[in-house]
Amino acid sequence: MHNRERRSASLRTVLLLAALVAGWGSAHAHGVILTQDTRSDLDVVEITAVFDTGEPMAGAPITVFSPRHPTHAWLTGWADRDGRFRFVPDAEYPGYWTVRVREEGHGATISIEVTGSED
Repeated sequence: MHNRERRSASLRTVLLLAALVAGWGSAHAHGVILTQDTRSDLDVVEITAVFDTGEPMAGAPITVFSPRHPTHAWLTGWADRDGRFRFVPDAEYPGYWTVRVREEGHGATISIEVTGSED
């Protein structure tokens, strides 16, 4: 009977820990919202990354991929304290540029169309 009580207590402990972990994950889960603004006069693309709670993704790693090499990072950096990141895409590579934001398991990707340079 002593072993059975110990196994029962161990099982209750495991179930309690599993419930706590499951509850923690859902309580702290966030979606990510990415917005994009292009200043055509300066050719600057600005990405803003926020959690769905409105909290900026300050310091989130950012990776930019060009249409020429869509699987190799063209540029990497970090969002500022307001969740913003700016870059100037190379107009010699027209097409869809991809920007990926990831932080601690949360993230999103956005595609931005860049037209060719007008000579």
